[in-house]
Amino acid sequence: MNLKFWEKKPKTIAEVSKIHRKEYRKMLSCLDWQSFGSEPEMILVYTDRNGNNYYVSKNIWQGCSRDRLAALESAGLDVESRMSRPEMMSQLRKIMADCQRSQGGDVSGVYDAYKTAWEMHEIMKGTASEAALLEYAVNLIFTDGEDPRKMSPHIYQEKRDRAANDLELKAFFLDMAHSITQTSLPNSAQGFQDFSAPQPLTTEEANKAKKEATRNRVTDFISKSKARGKL
Repeated sequence: MNLKFWEKKPKTIAEVSKIHRKEYRKMLSCLDWQSFGSEPEMILVYTDRNGNNYYVSKNIWQGCSRDRLAALESAGLDVESRMSRPEMMSQLRKIMADCQRSQGGDVSGVYDAYKTAWEMHEIMKGTASEAALLEYAVNLIFTDGEDPRKMSPHIYQEKRDRAANDLELKAFFLDMAHSITQTSLPNSAQGFQDFSAPQPLTTEEANKAKKEATRNRVTDFISKSKARGKL
């Protein structure tokens, strides 16, 4: 006699994913969006082996807190520059100090400043570190139960831990971050700036162009994702 006839059949990944999506949709609809414009349109881009869903907002600046946007921009800078902001500022301070030495008559300051600048150039033309790419993905991608209006250290860490224990999810995070953050930074040997060339964009123009480029890359990534769907 089978005494386990009452036991339910385990849910499939697809079924668990569907339940999570339904619960997340309900949660988002109950949040107050008055101070954040309108509710963001979430696009499903990945489901892991445990049925956890991952989403990207169709407009990555819609419905997000300023803290989250600042963290995303900072992570993007780390990826694009191939070094963290504190590291970059430290190197720039060293260059300025060496230049001041040279102004005071210490010729070696010029060589030291050039050496530091060259080392930065070599780092910045290389490949972004895995840690920087993962952090960018953690900031950009939402998961079930995550409130876009604020940053949650707990959920952020949960996404990092999941990636550390799931090679497929980690690969997805890295691929997504790499695809979206492709930049015009030098990837091969080339000369220094030609000062006879047209003047660069102003800071405001550069930021606007950068945001537009990022938005286009997110849209392109979403359209190419095999595991997508509308929340």
